[in-house]
Amino acid sequence: MSDFFSRYGTEEQCREALFAKRWPNGFVCPRCAGNIYYTRPPKQFMCASCRHITSLTAGTVMHHTQLSLRTWFIAMYLDAESKRGISAVELARKIAVRYTTAWYVLRRLRSAMSQREEQYLLNGEVDVDDMFVGGVSPGRPGRSTHKIPCLIAVSLDEHSCPKYMRVTPVEGWDQLEVTKRVLNMVDVNATLKTDGMGGFNDLSETGYTHIRTISAHLGEDEYFSPVLHTQIANLKALIQGTYHRRPSKRHIASYLDEHCFLFNRRHIQVGIMDRLLNACALSVPIRVAESA
Repeated sequence: MSDFFSRYGTEEQCREALFAKRWPNGFVCPRCAGNIYYTRPPKQFMCASCRHITSLTAGTVMHHTQLSLRTWFIAMYLDAESKRGISAVELARKIAVRYTTAWYVLRRLRSAMSQREEQYLLNGEVDVDDMFVGGVSPGRPGRSTHKIPCLIAVSLDEHSCPKYMRVTPVEGWDQLEVTKRVLNMVDVNATLKTDGMGGFNDLSETGYTHIRTISAHLGEDEYFSPVLHTQIANLKALIQGTYHRRPSKRHIASYLDEHCFLFNRRHIQVGIMDRLLNACALSVPIRVAESA
């Protein structure tokens, strides 16, 4: 952490870093794309061409923030460096803010991660399966559970090891819903491996090379993929171990995207904080309805 504070230990260092990420080739007015600006108190920029006034955080997930950039940067570091993410309770304790403030910060960091993950599609050989997220639901076996239904997709390398992952909640298991969600996660040129669930029936008609792998001893509706089942187990352990409660359906997508963002950059030992900073700098503000 000493390296982090040597780079981002002061408010001015944080401002310079955010400026470089948001405008790597110099200031660009968000209204007219002008490059010449004047500085105005308190730390604002006024475009010389159209007189539009903006700031470093305007138009990003940090829009209208009352927190210092240094606080934001510490929160980014703590979240990015944690393999399992960080809860609002733990973040509030570590950066000395109220729980509601920590939740506010994490909600926006996760939004930046979500926006980043949505830009990429999995390709190559991809395993896809259904899963459920939530606590224990006694007496509700199989897909009739009250847990949140999700689709998980993991791309594999030449050694059948996981490369990248996407997870998304779904509204149900009908073919239209499943196909739509898969299209949002996986490139149509990919080769998909699934079980025999009926919701996967339309995938080949969409353009995918679709391979159904059915296990004789597990039944037609089951496909055992060691990679998928390992990632499902890790994800469930993350939800229970980090957040200690059943996530709400309203916010589950942001938790899943946070996990995928960190997993997909797990081999970046030094630069993951830099990737999250980049995601925040290039993000768009979270809608008010989404922040509740």
